Amino acid sequence: MDSSAQDRGDFLVSVIVVTYQSAAYISYCLESLTRSEDVDIEIIVVDNNSSDDTVVSIQDRWPDIKVIANDHNQGFAKACNTGVVHATGDFLVFLNPDCIVGEDSIAKLISQAQDEAVGLVGPLLIDGSGKLLPESARHIPTSAGALMKVLQLPFSKVAPYYAPIESDIAFPAPVLCGACMCVETSKYKQVGGFDESYFMYGEDVDLSVRFIKSGYQNICESGTSIVHFKGESADKGSMDHHHHFYRALELYHTKHGSSSSTTQSLGVSLLSGGLARQRYLFFHFRKWSTLILDAMMILGILLVVQFAWSLIKSGTLDYYGYFRYVDRYLIFSVIWLVVLALSGVYHEGPKRKRAFIGGLIGGVLVISMYALLPIDLRFSRMITLLGSVLVPLALLVRYGRSKRGKVYVISQERVPSALATYDAKSSDQVHDLDSHHEAIWNMHSTRLSDMIKAMKSSSCRHRFYDRVADATWSSYDSTSEGTYAMTSLPITITSSIHQLQKRLWDVLIALLLLVLSIVLPLLWRRSAILKIKELLLGSRTLIGYDESLALQLPETKPYLITCYPDKAQAQGKVHQALRYTTNYSILDDIYLTLTSPLRIISSLM
Repeated sequence: MDSSAQDRGDFLVSVIVVTYQSAAYISYCLESLTRSEDVDIEIIVVDNNSSDDTVVSIQDRWPDIKVIANDHNQGFAKACNTGVVHATGDFLVFLNPDCIVGEDSIAKLISQAQDEAVGLVGPLLIDGSGKLLPESARHIPTSAGALMKVLQLPFSKVAPYYAPIESDIAFPAPVLCGACMCVETSKYKQVGGFDESYFMYGEDVDLSVRFIKSGYQNICESGTSIVHFKGESADKGSMDHHHHFYRALELYHTKHGSSSSTTQSLGVSLLSGGLARQRYLFFHFRKWSTLILDAMMILGILLVVQFAWSLIKSGTLDYYGYFRYVDRYLIFSVIWLVVLALSGVYHEGPKRKRAFIGGLIGGVLVISMYALLPIDLRFSRMITLLGSVLVPLALLVRYGRSKRGKVYVISQERVPSALATYDAKSSDQVHDLDSHHEAIWNMHSTRLSDMIKAMKSSSCRHRFYDRVADATWSSYDSTSEGTYAMTSLPITITSSIHQLQKRLWDVLIALLLLVLSIVLPLLWRRSAILKIKELLLGSRTLIGYDESLALQLPETKPYLITCYPDKAQAQGKVHQALRYTTNYSILDDIYLTLTSPLRIISSLM
């Protein structure tokens, strides 16, 4: 960045970044922008009323960056236009906060955008695992093309949604992705800028089409690539997310389609309504598909064992009735699934050991439950025993290919002390790593353009280290949330498996308190009932800590008791709060609960 250009208030290019709940990863985007070469650049951040520390983190680390903090969420299109009002550059670059650009990326986009015949220019996009994102270049959408794309129909080549990508050269691309767009300021104003009718999604398609209709050609500059952690700013699991997507599609076709076409109107209605729900359900089905498959496998094993034992015992398959005991098998399956979930099988990381141990523990619980059943509800000890042996073995086979790979630091200089426990490699060795390995990029000692190039040819997983924040960020695909982790202070309590365990313990204690309230009139107070209800519904947790005790502690919900004695000295509270968050185990909550019943009861009063 040219500091003399900043002093003049005269820039070649203004980069506008719209943020919303972006505190975890905005530093990676801004760090990459500040290293842009061969351009005078100003950065303008427009924040859409984030409730996290997005604005504060930017102002603390980059006080020279212009930050516009909106008092409500304006949506992407309007926020971009707000940024343009404050821009002074001859060229504009609209960049998502979940992106990392190379040192030469902005300059290469500008070199194409200054052509009089060119409207919008965009780079190739890769995700956090180095895979090419096909939305880097798209065709002008039609109802048929969009429908085929959404439904993944095999004859989608009849009306293709994505445009063919050409390597290492600039090529015409009718529609570019709004994650990164470059345009000459005068041309942007000539076509009217982003249409603010679009709240989120679709505004990039609309703008691309309006440039085409104005006689310009949109270009994909495949000579440069950027990392785009797809969809990190959106709540991908909410219905609103999918509604905005298909509402944008409806707006586009209303504006650019033929209003006289009955077929098109019907297609648009289907896409904007029914398909929003279909995609919402499909998103959540993908999240739960592994659990559903495990449930079917366990239930299938128990039925096969029943039929096999029935055949051995009586020579017929229906000795126990074909599906007479399915209700018991469903209960057994639920027990196994709960144990597998608590073991971390449905969370990130290696699963083979977790699945096998979870299967064994589940088997012990199933046998124990069978032994406690009344005589008239028991059916066959042999089926229960065989099932308890075969299910763990089946889980071992199912998750047997899950391996924990080595983690390597990619650094051109001395490896930071926070990452010193990992082996080091250079960027040209990354392509040798297998898919189960992981590369941590030390961004401050690596040329980002080289990093992005190496990622494109690799098959391993990638994380990115920020020296100033002393933290790493990773986001591998669009269906799961990215992961932010401190390195000098490894917080374990925020991991998804520990959060699940903690939540289940809160529910168990809430139910126990409800039962105790029958015999303890003290719990009949309105305040106690309200707190138990909050504990049950998840707006309160059983055990927490004062966030102001030490730096870098994660946020906690309102709590009933602290993880340290109330009368402890301040230093002791800090020490125990740090130990609780950095080395958390569900056993901590169990121990504190069993040793603090009076504190829990008094906290409800």
